[in-house]
Amino acid sequence: MYRLLVNWLRKIHGYEITGQWHLEQVRNYGDYHHFYCDLTIKKPDNPHPVARLELLATASISKLNGHFEQVFKYAERLCPQEVWVIHFSCEDFVVTNPYWPGKRFQDKGLNVAHFWHNRDFSNVKMSARFRNVTGKFHEILDEQILP
Repeated sequence: MYRLLVNWLRKIHGYEITGQWHLEQVRNYGDYHHFYCDLTIKKPDNPHPVARLELLATASISKLNGHFEQVFKYAERLCPQEVWVIHFSCEDFVVTNPYWPGKRFQDKGLNVAHFWHNRDFSNVKMSARFRNVTGKFHEILDEQILP
């Protein structure tokens, strides 16, 4: 995913793509806790990312909920324009019956994309729920991406 974004967004549009963005937080008892964001996309002339992406592979509903929560802890520190959870899975239902975040997360602007793929990624389908530039949510269900 990182290489794809670098080849596309950096080389063509000039964005900076950072994998494993390092954040620190001081805990109540004084020691540091380290966080690592999966991917950030930003313009070179802006200190804040355009987008923050949290990546998951074959996650359960409880794992998805945990990442829906976690992505905003990172977002509070980075102030991105968009926040995404991207879920990859070989499980058949992931795009035909996708799990979406609750209203609380959607109201905060969480965008989600689920990708189903076969073992060699020669067949890929996507379902996504995202907010467009006007602030309205859109949904794509079970759309063929490859072949």
